[in-house]
Amino acid sequence: MPPGFWLDYWREDTPSLAGRLAGAFRNIGRDRIADDIVKTMTAAGYAVRENDPFADRPNLGPSPRETSPYGEPNTLLWAEMREPIIERFPKPPGDAAQYRGPT
Repeated sequence: MPPGFWLDYWREDTPSLAGRLAGAFRNIGRDRIADDIVKTMTAAGYAVRENDPFADRPNLGPSPRETSPYGEPNTLLWAEMREPIIERFPKPPGDAAQYRGPT
């Protein structure tokens, strides 16, 4: 690779990187940060098109307690895979009411 290859690549790809970053921040509800990215890049003379790199938005509520950074990928994976996993299990036999305890 010629010297400066990555620097040239970075300069050419900067608007699309900024657009993906802005879209990602907007996806998680950080509109102010997304707006700041777009305004800064526009002021620098770049034409930025905002693009959300995430196809779908998982429906996850905020946790009331501190969580491990290792737990978040598991939560996202479970949110995505829960229904396909449940569909693969057989239906319970008989009436589900017989498995409930006294009320």
